[in-house]
Amino acid sequence: MKQVCWDFAKGGVPDIWVDPKLAERKLELQQGAMYNLLHLALMGGYQGEAAVENFWDWAHPAEQGGEGNFETLLLSLVVEANYPSGECGMISPDTLDGKLTPEQAQAIFEQDEPEIVLLAGGTDAGGDSETQLDNAQVLAD
Repeated sequence: MKQVCWDFAKGGVPDIWVDPKLAERKLELQQGAMYNLLHLALMGGYQGEAAVENFWDWAHPAEQGGEGNFETLLLSLVVEANYPSGECGMISPDTLDGKLTPEQAQAIFEQDEPEIVLLAGGTDAGGDSETQLDNAQVLAD
């Protein structure tokens, strides 16, 4: 086993990101995640440019060009002006069930600048609920 790993390390490491099957699956997962976020926003009263009817105009990476893409869709979903209440509760610390305050969440984002945030919640034996927020970038390292 050790020899196989050593031989592999000596040779060129394959670029898996150019594999068409992997790229296709990655796009499929991105589209699914963004579709779910769009529905979550719609349930929260979202009235922006994106809609179920034109989702596929937005369902592609920014590298493919065009005004609508994953990045602009996500930005549109969090703009508070796109909600009748003037408040986007879809992605905010106020929507968490637990002990995480908006100030704590803001401090985490300012200090760690996470690319991905993992939320885990639960109830302990005493009935207290607690939210755990982890920077996935740090966890990956």
